[in-house]
Amino acid sequence: TWDYMSPRLLVLHGGIPLPPGGSSGGCVLLKHFRDIPHRMKIPPAPKTVLEQWMYQILWSDPAENEIGPKGRGTPFYPSHTNLFIEKNNLAGVIRAHQVPANQRGVSFHHKDKLITVFTASNYCGSSQNYGGVAIFTPSLFPQLAFERTLFEHWAPPLAVTRDILAKHQNATQ
Repeated sequence: TWDYMSPRLLVLHGGIPLPPGGSSGGCVLLKHFRDIPHRMKIPPAPKTVLEQWMYQILWSDPAENEIGPKGRGTPFYPSHTNLFIEKNNLAGVIRAHQVPANQRGVSFHHKDKLITVFTASNYCGSSQNYGGVAIFTPSLFPQLAFERTLFEHWAPPLAVTRDILAKHQNATQ
């Protein structure tokens, strides 16, 4: 588990952007993020470098090696994470996309330099996975530790939630 202090964490939805061609030694720097338009439409098949970076930031998932299923985005590997963190002077990256394989709300990748915090418990009402949250206070930021800043939760299916709300609709009035 992560349990250290650093003022430099990057939070993304998906994954880290890779240089054109997937990189062998190259790295996208945080200063390059400024080049990505804030209201870019994401095409189904990105063509430009900036479209590819945005697509990767939204949809890429980590992989430990090049064997196994590929997700919607471009998989990125420990070597990519290590180089990205080093070149951008980061302690780690927090991401959200993808139900963790262990069905937990929080999972660690790439020698604990990358963490997935997947907030949606019982994803789509049927996944039976826990959701996760990272809660920082001024005194704890940016420490990451279970039961201190990282927590897991589970919500029942939406139909059960609707029944509970219907039974108690007057409770807040």
